[in-house]
Parts: sequence; structure tokens; C-alpha cells
Amino acid sequence: MLPAEAYVDASGRTMVPLRFVSESLGFTVTWEAKTRQVTIRGAGREVCLRIGQSRAVVDGREKRLDTVPVIYRDRTMVPLRFVAETFGLEVDWEGSTRTVLLSRPKEDPSRPAWVEVTAEVVNIRTGPGTDYARKTQVQRGTRLPTLAYRNGWYEVALPSGGRGWIAGWLVRETTAPPESEGKRRVAIVTEAVVNLRAGPGTDYPLVGQVRRYQQLDIVGQEGAWYRVVCAGREAWIAGWLVAVRVLDAAARSPEPGEERPSVPGEAEQEGPPPGTPPVTVSAVEAGVEGEELVLKVHTGGRVWWRPGRLYEPLRLYLDLTPAVLAPQLAAFEQPFETGPALRLRLGQFNEGTARLVLDLRQPGINWKAISFEEEPSVLSLRVGLPDLREKTVVLDPGHGSLQRWGDSDPGAIGPSGVKEREVVLAVAQEAGRLLEEKGAKVVFTRTGNATTLDLYQRADLANSEGAQVFVSIHANASPSPAVGGTSTYYCVPPDLPGQREARRRLAFCLQRALVARLGLEDKGVRQANFAVLRATAMPSVLLELAYLSNPAEEALLADPAFQQRAALAIVEGLLDFFAQE
Repeated sequence: MLPAEAYVDASGRTMVPLRFVSESLGFTVTWEAKTRQVTIRGAGREVCLRIGQSRAVVDGREKRLDTVPVIYRDRTMVPLRFVAETFGLEVDWEGSTRTVLLSRPKEDPSRPAWVEVTAEVVNIRTGPGTDYARKTQVQRGTRLPTLAYRNGWYEVALPSGGRGWIAGWLVRETTAPPESEGKRRVAIVTEAVVNLRAGPGTDYPLVGQVRRYQQLDIVGQEGAWYRVVCAGREAWIAGWLVAVRVLDAAARSPEPGEERPSVPGEAEQEGPPPGTPPVTVSAVEAGVEGEELVLKVHTGGRVWWRPGRLYEPLRLYLDLTPAVLAPQLAAFEQPFETGPALRLRLGQFNEGTARLVLDLRQPGINWKAISFEEEPSVLSLRVGLPDLREKTVVLDPGHGSLQRWGDSDPGAIGPSGVKEREVVLAVAQEAGRLLEEKGAKVVFTRTGNATTLDLYQRADLANSEGAQVFVSIHANASPSPAVGGTSTYYCVPPDLPGQREARRRLAFCLQRALVARLGLEDKGVRQANFAVLRATAMPSVLLELAYLSNPAEEALLADPAFQQRAALAIVEGLLDFFAQE
């Protein structure tokens, strides 16, 4: 029955008070007196209406009304049919009794419990049609539990939390995916308060409640419901009210809409062919030119080199192979009063390797140029700080994208509650400050705990800024609290084969600096087809500073001193990269 305050307006539309919408339909309603705006949330959708305006905003997209919300007898009145149908309810009117009948669409008994994506990349939309806004994307092979079927579209529960609609012609009927061996699935609560039930459905008894950001181990699944462990007891929770993270030692928690496969990094550069006779380093010339140190190393033939650096103490070194020092250079040392280096030293590192060492005045100094001439055999080197005054660096603090539950994606969450989105933001802001001090232009994809940019829009921002590098900053997670360390990812898109060496070099520069500064296990440089890496037009990397799932490393990540070291390492790694251009 209609509430007593309901009435039919001049447009023939049934108008009902907001109290009826919230109490009878079970939606959340908020009222902003200053803007005279009503916001209704429920069933994974959000509708914004303004008093006296014939336009509504549904999931961020504008729609026209055939009437307007009004204030009537001191009550806020909204059009019932528009609200109900927007939230997926069927509306019938019995004129003789002036009764509005609301019901949910009947389930299609032939609807499969699960569907599998058959196209390469498929959009998930906010409603059953291409005119609805894109919410996220899923890739081929992704299996999704279905919630409803309408006009050729399936409503599905998403791995990253929430629900959305997918075109039926882009999926096939399938069964539930097998439980992942050796992996841990965690449900992160995304609503303020969520009910736990005795079985997989709203008709089962209520057995408890959980709050936003609580993490629950998933031990089973039936359709869109997860069986979870809470306080040592099993219960069921609705899949559209949580974000699901799959944790293993190789792939951290994905951002909403992105899978994170990884493969080992490429092999190191090749050295001299076996049996190559050593050359003799006969002389070294060194001098300061402006703010750079210029070196010439005279060899008796072809030589291979491998540059490196130490951070404590600050040193650059260059290994030459196969090479031996002439007797007069066995204990060579040359100090400098000005320039980037304090002194130059030479030594025979091992039987076939000669090492050149530079003690540095400050961080960020690196080899700027290394070249070899055959006739005469001379290795030329330049050392100094790169000029960042014409460099644009985009820093992307991972996660933080706004979600349909009204908050932003927290990323991984440590055992004591430390959130990834906040840790990496602090590191990014400090790294940005240091880079700006050195003259670089710094662009952030977010400056607070939330951003409206999705993964592709973050890459688009870097592309539109004409940035020289893009750095996405993250913290890792694993099902084992003992796993820890630092890793760096890069990607070479098929349409940018010419950037292979630059992208790989950027990754190695950042990884070396992070490992040296943070002192954690070196998990290596890896390749991965991450959205923010494949969609950027410039060299880009994704950093995993440490593991939030490791209690010791969680404490480090929350420590401002550790965040400062991470930021300094990012800057030093970028200086290394730019110095080698």
C-alpha cells in the first residue's frame, strides 16, 4: 500500500516520501540541505536527485526525468517508478485500490550459476546495456558467479568486490573455479556494516556482523556467497559486499579490474666470449669539467664493462673484463677537490677483472655516458648528476580508486590494519618533494586517499603530460607472513619494442636503489602485463616496496623513517636512470 503522504502529481507520476524509499525498499538515503540534493544508494547503484530539477545522475551518468522531486507538506517527495525501476524492481499499479505493487524480477531457472568470459577484454557495466557506464574490465577466462539475468545481460559478482553487468554474448556457461592450491583467498568487507548469515542467502538466520575493512579468510563458495571464518567460526557473507583478494608469493593483491600475472625477469647482459684473452689497462686520465668528471681508460683491445653502485658508503664502480692492470696502476689513487667525486681508485678485483672505483660526494651521481673506441682502444666515461629541470615524473600511489561502496580501494591491509593506499601515498609525496627540489616537474595520480582515476586513466594522465617516466608505488602481500622483500615490475608493450632496453634499465635502476636503501630481500626484477605499465607511452615501473602481510615489514612500512628511505631510493634510482640516457 502507498503511504498516506503519497500523491499523483500533474505529470501523472506517483510521488512518495523519502522515508518510504528507505524503510520499505531498504535503501540508504542522504539529504544535503545546502544543495537540496537527495542521494539514494542500494543494490550496488547510486542515484542523485535535486529538488525542482528534471535531471538525475545514476552511477555518474545523467538521465532525464519526466517529473521533478519536490518538497510537499514539509516532506521530500521523489518519483516512485523511476527510483524503483532504476534499482531493478518491477512496478505495477492497481487503480481501483490505488495500490503500487513492487517486486523483484523473477529468476530465470535456466540461468547458469557461473559464466566465463570468452572475449579478450570485456567491459563490466553499471546496468544491463551498453548505454550504462563502464565500471571495470575483465579478461578472457575470468569466471564470475551470476546474480540475475535481464535482456541478454548477466549481473555478476566481481572478484574485486561489488557487482556489475556483462553482455551474455561475451560469456559462456561454466562451473565454479577450483580452489587455488597454495593460495589464500581473503574477503575484505566494503560496507560500513555487513551481516553474516548461517547459509548462502538472505533468508538464512543472521549470525553476526562485520565492519568495513575486516579481512575474512574464504573457505568455500556457493554462487555469489562466500563461506568465511570470523572469530574462529564459519559463516556466510554476500559476495557483492566484499572485495576478494587472492594472495600468493608471486602476485600481490590486484587493483579492482586487474589481474597480476608475473614471469621471471630477463637474463643479465652477455659478457665476453669464453676464452677471450685479457687486455691490459695501461693508463687512466681523469679531470673535472664543470659539474662532471671525465675519464679516459686506455686498454690494449676490446673490453666489456659492467657499472654498479654502493650506497653505504656512496660509491660508483666499473668492472672491466677480461682485463688486468699495468703494474704502475696496481695501487692508483687520485683525489679531486671539486666535482662529483672525492677520489678515483683502481684495483685488480679478480684474475680477469679490473675495477675502477669512485667515492662520491652526494647521492644521485651516476655514469652519464660510457663509450668505447677501437682505434686507439679507449673507454670514455662521464660522471655527474643528471639535469632534471626538463623532466616530468608521474608518481602513482597505488590503489585509492573510488569504489561503489562510497570509499576508496584500500589495497592490501596488514595484520595490524595498516592500509597500502596510505603508506604508498606517504612515500610518493616525499619522493615528489625531493624530485621537485632537484628541478623536476612532478605529477601525482592522487594526492589524497581517493581518486576518480581508474588504472587506464592514470596511464592516460602520464601520456597527456608528456612524462619521461611513470612510477607506480605499491606494497606486497602473501598468504605466508614469513614472506618478505622488494621487487620491481616492468612491461614492454608490443607496439613499443624500441623501449625494451629503457624500460628494463629503469626497472633495474629502481630495484638496485630500493634494495640498497631498504635492506630487505631482493625479490628481483620481473615482467608483468599490468594495465598501468602496458598503457603508458614512456618507460614505466611498478614497485613493491615490502610485504604488508609480513608483521615486521608492516611495521617498517608504517614507519616514517622507512618511508623516507623508500622515497630517497626512488629518487636515486630515477637519477641513475636519467644519468644513463
